[in-house]
Amino acid sequence: GNMLGAEYTIYRSGYTGEDGVEIVIPSKFATMGGEALLAKSAEIGRPVKLAGLGARDTLRLEAAMPLYGHELTEDWDSLSAGQAWCVALDKDFIGRDAMLKRKESGGLRAMIGFDVEGKRIARQGATIFAGGREVGFVTSGTQSPTLDRVIGMGLVAADAAAPGTSLEIDLRGTRIHATVARLPFYKKK
Repeated sequence: GNMLGAEYTIYRSGYTGEDGVEIVIPSKFATMGGEALLAKSAEIGRPVKLAGLGARDTLRLEAAMPLYGHELTEDWDSLSAGQAWCVALDKDFIGRDAMLKRKESGGLRAMIGFDVEGKRIARQGATIFAGGREVGFVTSGTQSPTLDRVIGMGLVAADAAAPGTSLEIDLRGTRIHATVARLPFYKKK
């Protein structure tokens, strides 16, 4: 739409795992638009809560939703990234033969969630170990305000992906302990 000469877009992405919308407006109108939205929502008794990228990232991680550049990249295919549920190998598509070969070759990885012992956050790219061997790397990590603990996601060898598996994550030369968790971390009640 257009308001006061400025174009805006509102869309429901559900990207945080909750019902909600994202509003895209020119930056020069952000403060005015935000204040108008907050005032109108309070006036009608349906208060709006604003969330920036940091909040979005924390919420999407709690819901175990992959983010491009973290859990999704052009560096690995969906099977290698533990997202086989996205690939219908029983259907014909460009790349199907290559994906079938990839599946048959083994060595597939799994996308996992993990709970960290302590307060240190596992950052993207940190190496993950299980049983003393390198098994993968961290794709995302944060302090979860909803769960009051440190959580993260990573890409690991399939044999290190079972919930309850003990892990170590190398944070600049210091290994912290973590445990593979069931995903999503947060579920609506």
